[in-house]
Amino acid sequence: MTKRSVLFSAAIICLAPFVARAQSPDPAVIHTCKVLEVAYTAAIGSAVPAYPLDIRPSHRSLDLGSIVKEYQEKLALEPSEFEDLKSKQSAYKVDGFRPLCVPTAKPAQRSDKEGHVQFTSFTSPIFSSDGRLAVVEVSFHELGFGYGMMCIARRTSATWVAHCHGSWIT
Repeated sequence: MTKRSVLFSAAIICLAPFVARAQSPDPAVIHTCKVLEVAYTAAIGSAVPAYPLDIRPSHRSLDLGSIVKEYQEKLALEPSEFEDLKSKQSAYKVDGFRPLCVPTAKPAQRSDKEGHVQFTSFTSPIFSSDGRLAVVEVSFHELGFGYGMMCIARRTSATWVAHCHGSWIT
């Protein structure tokens, strides 16, 4: 190794912590795709991880302030958790949200019971202050018909678990 390459290597090693710190993504960015996958898996009632093949931009966004108390109770959130998520919703609002994820599950086309092909959309997930809780709406659409599922995802260690409840239908 030449003196010049040693100095160059030392400069890179010294800068590495600053570069790493500057590129550290928001934890919500890291967990968004996993939350969407577990929410979709729960919404379709699959026993194995699942992910939609046809994802289109969402025409909806979550407005937790418009949720009635009876529905809020179905979501199995503590009042403080719900208020925390509600306070964070403006930071996570993305009109026309369409995720760009590399799923761990093999993407598959979804059809309803009558064989009509469906496409899926997701609202941008809203994450809690501590990043251990998220709420997202998963919607299923076909020609002239659609319905949505409100999903609550909780993180324990490195895994996420979700449960969903019907939220809208046309």
